[in-house]
Amino acid sequence: MILTITANPAIDARYFLDSLKVGSVVRCNKTNKTAGGKGLNVARVVDLLGQSVAVTGFIGGRNGDFIREEVQKAGYQDCFISIAGETRICLGILGADGTQTEILEKGPQVTKAEQDEFLAELPAVLKETEVVCISGSLPAGVQTDFYQQVIEKAKVLGVKVILDTSGEAFREGILAGPDFIKPNREELSAYFGRSIKTKEHAVEAAKELIEQGVGAVAVSLGAEGAVLVEKNRVISVEIPQIQVVNPVGSGDSFVAGLATALAKGENLKTAMGLACACGTANALEEKTGWIEKEKLDQILKNMIVSEKKA
Repeated sequence: MILTITANPAIDARYFLDSLKVGSVVRCNKTNKTAGGKGLNVARVVDLLGQSVAVTGFIGGRNGDFIREEVQKAGYQDCFISIAGETRICLGILGADGTQTEILEKGPQVTKAEQDEFLAELPAVLKETEVVCISGSLPAGVQTDFYQQVIEKAKVLGVKVILDTSGEAFREGILAGPDFIKPNREELSAYFGRSIKTKEHAVEAAKELIEQGVGAVAVSLGAEGAVLVEKNRVISVEIPQIQVVNPVGSGDSFVAGLATALAKGENLKTAMGLACACGTANALEEKTGWIEKEKLDQILKNMIVSEKKA
């Protein structure tokens, strides 16, 4: 089983408009609402890839009830911790011209007692888990070393960890030595305070992170593909050119592909090929965190995966 952690989930509400004029009444052509947050996007793609998945994090209020209902409909194992606060809503406004404006609520305050409950119940779920994916930001009130504590509990039980976050949660998380981290170009640049422009730059930065105790670093580079760096080798992936429809959720789909391959015991070249194919396939879809198998299979046929010594 694969476990995904979404500490700060949301209802993703998307409004499709012909145009947006501030200060006026705007008619909405189409709307949709989904259980959102990076870990839930990961879970959706893991499920589409045919793997069993459990989801956890903090949810509360009527918005939390909506997410639980969506999780149950999808057939995921619901391990969420209920909190007193109200789960947030993230609003996406999509224009006919292809623009997207996002309004993101901060989210609820999570108490120390609620955090302690999460950490106390986590080992029981981890015992049934091959890979845990830790994705996204921390909600208000949660200490910045929270992911570090989660990683330490997973390592004690021999569960592989993929960490996909940023900021202080990332800085603290890598201190626990996760098996994999998945920064993108912008997140690497922010962490090191320098521009990561090329694959070579990404490899250099990844090596520095490995020296800090990280097992492997998978850097997603958009249209340029991705690299995975271990201590003694570099795996590079070139992806086919596509007409992007919606890139949101491609990083989460990448994580889902990587986790699925690891859970199945695939080698890292195969895992990186599937990860990049999932990220690319997601970008072809209007939905966030979604892939179509026929498109995925076609992308995999045109993927170029190479390996060299680090």
